[in-house]
Amino acid sequence: MTPIDKSQRHRGGVIHTYQQYDPKSFPSPTAEQPDLVSPAFEHMLTYGSTREFTEEELANAIRLDPGQFAGLGPSLDALLKMLQERKEKILSKYETDTVQKKAARQFSDAAKQARPPAKLEKSFWQSVKEEQIYALENLWYRAERTDPDFAGRLVSLMESLGEKYQVDHLAAK
Repeated sequence: MTPIDKSQRHRGGVIHTYQQYDPKSFPSPTAEQPDLVSPAFEHMLTYGSTREFTEEELANAIRLDPGQFAGLGPSLDALLKMLQERKEKILSKYETDTVQKKAARQFSDAAKQARPPAKLEKSFWQSVKEEQIYALENLWYRAERTDPDFAGRLVSLMESLGEKYQVDHLAAK
């Protein structure tokens, strides 16, 4: 075996290939190491700790002046005016006066068509005048055995009055 001259010696080729060392991808082992501790110390000196703020602490730390938001959107007065205009537009489209009159007319027509017997006529017209379903229901109990035709007309009259109640309730809102 002949001694190998130091100038002819190939350094680390086999080892580097085996470890898949690529000098383009990895920094040189002799290069200066990156400083990872200094930024952490700077953070600690600036903020005091690594503890996160609670929501309450964040809310207390931030102060917003309402003057900063001037001109970002419509004022409250403008919003109120827009809502009032929209309400008027909706109410004009869905006005309730004619519907209420129509429901009252249907109830009145149904009452005229009921034709009560003579012995129930006075209490019938009183119940119609008061527009009370309860009173009409009591009449129905009295008439169901003696006059089933009138009792049937009372049921449709109570239904008409119930629809009138619903229209009045919607109009009140």
